[in-house]
Amino acid sequence: MTPARTMSRDPRAVCHDRPVPAASQPPTDETDAAAIAAIRGEIARMREGLDTIEHALQRVDSRQRNTERARPIRFYEVLVGVYEHGIHGIDDDALTELGLLHGYQRRGLNGFFTGARAALRRAGGRVVLTPEGHRLLESHLRQIQS
Repeated sequence: MTPARTMSRDPRAVCHDRPVPAASQPPTDETDAAAIAAIRGEIARMREGLDTIEHALQRVDSRQRNTERARPIRFYEVLVGVYEHGIHGIDDDALTELGLLHGYQRRGLNGFFTGARAALRRAGGRVVLTPEGHRLLESHLRQIQS
């Protein structure tokens, strides 16, 4: 058997693939300054990269919002009602009552379950929000809060 490799626990052992003075040698102000400058430079590059990613996400998000069709407020009220019933969802009878309360006929509720971006799904005899349903609900809540 080969002995297990042990890694140094000294966080100053390597800085960007450049060796830092070993613990047995006292560091000089110059090596500390160089290491600090290298780390700050790397942090600045990471921030620039994060800013680029954030701008790209904002562009995609704004395009997505612009292509999203307008839905009536009652649609979101049904999603809120399902959400308020908790993680285990709502049963079909309660969903029917919720739909009637917000102006939907029983058969009109089927639209919540159809399509690639359906807002609701059936799971174990219960009705729960899909990831798309959660996204729509969060987007709606952000709009009414601003």
